Amino acid sequence: GTLTVSGAAITLAPVASDKVYGEEDPVFTYQITSGSLVAGESLTGVTVGRDNTAETVGTYPLSVSVADNANLNYDITSSATADFDITARPITVTSSDGSKIYDGQALTAGYAPITNLVNGHTAEVTMTGTLTNVGDTPNTIGAVVIRDANNNDVTANYSVEKTPAGTLTVSGAAITLAPVAS
Repeated sequence: GTLTVSGAAITLAPVASDKVYGEEDPVFTYQITSGSLVAGESLTGVTVGRDNTAETVGTYPLSVSVADNANLNYDITSSATADFDITARPITVTSSDGSKIYDGQALTAGYAPITNLVNGHTAEVTMTGTLTNVGDTPNTIGAVVIRDANNNDVTANYSVEKTPAGTLTVSGAAITLAPVAS
């Protein structure tokens, strides 16, 4: 008679993964969801990858592929997918304080440098505070727009936290009065 040895049935599935916008993809992995390997053996030619190359915030499918004839002792199937999430990159915009002595000109102030932007990205921040006369007023952060190196608006890929408003202060000008001789 003829002896026939069939490959052991194994099912693979990708493991869900994530990254923050602007980072490199992690190393994707898989798991055996049914069946098992013979003790001491491992699979070869198994690749877990993204089904697309999108780099914007969102959820994308991962899948497993197996090279032909890579594991002849196993009958491998993989029809499942897993989620690969690209999450928003957190940044903080902090408004600056500003002060001066009254000079009749409006006082405005900007914001502190923004850290954690993707290399090559820039921020356009609109500040709404202005003060001309003696007093105090908030230096509030208005619109924040993030642009990539090609000047595309990529703000949706960031989670922007605005700190409480800084303060603009105009102090009274010192005037020295002297009597006028008559």
